[in-house]
Amino acid sequence: MTSAGARSQSSASPDLTTREGAAPFASTWRRQHLTVEERIARGTYRIASYWVTLSAGPIAYGLFRIRYRNRPGESPGGELAGAG
Repeated sequence: MTSAGARSQSSASPDLTTREGAAPFASTWRRQHLTVEERIARGTYRIASYWVTLSAGPIAYGLFRIRYRNRPGESPGGELAGAG
């Protein structure tokens, strides 16, 4: 009877010998055991990948406005001078 109880407990925990059981265990363990350099690298990557791309939009908009300002045939409001 004791061995049946032990089997039911072991079947409830993930089987670390299979790929499906080992993947969550490994990622959780890895997250908890990062070195300082790895944490700095991960944080820097996350900041750069989010904030640099986020700031690219306003920069591109500003460069577009500078490049296409005061085009011939266009009024200052952005509409064509001959239209309307």
